[in-house]
Amino acid sequence: ELAEALSPEDPESKVEAKALGKAINLFLWSQSKENRVIFLRRYWYLDTIAEIAHRYGMSESKVKTQLHRTRRKLQLFLEKEGIMV
Repeated sequence: ELAEALSPEDPESKVEAKALGKAINLFLWSQSKENRVIFLRRYWYLDTIAEIAHRYGMSESKVKTQLHRTRRKLQLFLEKEGIMV
């Protein structure tokens, strides 16, 4: 269940979730403001690609490209930190 994964019950899972959250925050603050804002608008606020493009005056393809690159950087960062998602 997605709900179970998002709010783990056992202490070990809670510790892992907290470590993941800290790592993501650290990663996001290492990114440019533009990349950070676009990533947060998409995955925290759940804005659509079109909404983000309109809000920041860029093409949808640019938003998609930036999101793809940021996700890839995040994946590599988490692997380097020893966090497998």
